[in-house]
Order: sequence, then C-alpha cells, then structure tokens
Amino acid sequence: MPIFFIISGYFFTFKHQETLPFKIYFVKKIKTLLIPYIIIGLLLYYPLYIVNHDVTPALYIKQVFFYNDNTEQMVSAFWFLTALFIANILYYLLVKYLQTKTRVSIIICLSTLAIFNGNISLIHLPFSANAGIIGLVFCLIGSFIRNSEIKKRYINYLFNLNIFVTIILTFLVIKLIKYNILVDMKNSCGNFLLFYLNVILSYIIIINYSKYILNFLNITKLSLLLNWLLHIGKNSIFFVCFNFPIIIYFKFEKLLSLNCLIAFKFLSVIIIITVLSLIINKTKLRFIVGKTKNLHIFN
Repeated sequence: MPIFFIISGYFFTFKHQETLPFKIYFVKKIKTLLIPYIIIGLLLYYPLYIVNHDVTPALYIKQVFFYNDNTEQMVSAFWFLTALFIANILYYLLVKYLQTKTRVSIIICLSTLAIFNGNISLIHLPFSANAGIIGLVFCLIGSFIRNSEIKKRYINYLFNLNIFVTIILTFLVIKLIKYNILVDMKNSCGNFLLFYLNVILSYIIIINYSKYILNFLNITKLSLLLNWLLHIGKNSIFFVCFNFPIIIYFKFEKLLSLNCLIAFKFLSVIIIITVLSLIINKTKLRFIVGKTKNLHIFN
C-alpha cells in the first residue's frame, strides 16, 4: 500500500494539481475516491453477510463508514480509498501553503507520530486517517522522485538496475522484513526506520521488475498482454474493491489450502474483475468507480 501513496505523490506533481483551487481539487477527490467508497461500500454488504450472518446492517455501516480499519476480512483493501483521500487533501494543503523545508519537516514528524500511534493504539482515528497520515511521507517521496534535481544522476540509475542487482535487493528486502513485525499500515508498522527502508527498496525493486516485464512484452510483441496490464493499472480501483467479494461468491478462498491452485485462483479473480471493469466502463455506471470517461485501452 505505501507504494500507491508514492505513485499518488508522483502524479500529484506531474499533473500540477497543486495549482488547482482547493474547492476544485476537493470535489475532484470526492468524485474519484469518496463516491466510489460510499457506493461500493453499500454494495459489499451482501458478500459479507454470506460469510458472517452476525454482521447487522447497523454494525456494517458503523465499521465501513467510520472505523473502517477493522474490516479487512469483509472488504479487503477497501479502507485504502479513505486513507488516500485524507493523504491527498492534507498533502495538497501542505504543498499549497508551506515552504518546502517546513513542509518536509512537518510531513516526516506527522508520519512518524502516526506510526507510533498505530503501534501502541493510542488514538483510534476514523476512516483509516492514521494510515493516510503515514502515507504523507510516501506522497512526499513520490513528489521528490518527480521533481528532484538529482533525478538524472541517481534516481534514474536506481530505476534501471541490472537484473542481478535487483534480485540481490529482493533477497535483502525479504531478509529485512523478518527483522520487523508483520506490517499492517492501517494499524501497526513496527520499527519506523525499517518500515521506511523496506518501502523505498521495495519501490525500487518493483519499478525495475516492471521495466523488465515491459521490455520483454515489447520485444515479444505480446500487445494483448501488455494492454491487459495497462488496463489493470488504469482501473485499479476495481481490483481494490471487488477482489474479495468475488473470491467469496465463487468460493475461491477454499483454494488457498491447495498451493498448486493459488495461481489459478489469482488469475481467475483478475479475469473476472477485468471483464466487470470493461462492462462498467462502457456504461454510465462508471461514475461509481470515480470515472467520467471510458478508457479505450484494448482498442
């Protein structure tokens, strides 16, 4: 999840969103994040009820529309939408009204305090706000990657590593992860230094693997597979919100005990969500996932 905050920070600067009036930016984020959250949140009650008949509508509304950080089993990564909304709004205000040095200092302090708050469960903030505040530092990193004067010299080098170096870094991150607790960004992140380091290294690794895959697809001219991956990237909100109810409905979770079929389960869910996204994107219902225009990825 931290990597999505980095991407958000990168595109925040790329699209010059800090130049937008606050009202326009705020309404834009409501349309793209909160409206999908509310509508899909209501639609996801039935899949949850299939799993747990003890969850009443009143309890569900309280959890999803207030303390949504305790709902992982019912809606998977659904909490991310409100966390990202809070991070985006706070980051906009900090960029708009504070100088760079002041902004960087405040973001680092707020994110680190939020990590400690999550670790000790001192203050339980609604709407996964604690995760959103933690995400501020990763929005800052994404913005730095986009704007940094040293980008050509160092950052481009890190994003174009030799595959063997990338593999070594992968094993290093796996080793470092073992020294921290099981990280759950909306609740506890453990050692904040290890957390930050692992996120940054993981981002570098993912960028490099993504470039290897892109180069392979271009060389082999597998345009359909490439377009499919691009479609997933441009319609990620579908995959965030609908993966768990589909798993429940088709009872794919039973396959988790069969290691040889995990890949089948994973691929099946992705295909079903892809078809669902293609159908919804061609209708006026696309507003429920924050879209106003159809993206013709497969054309």
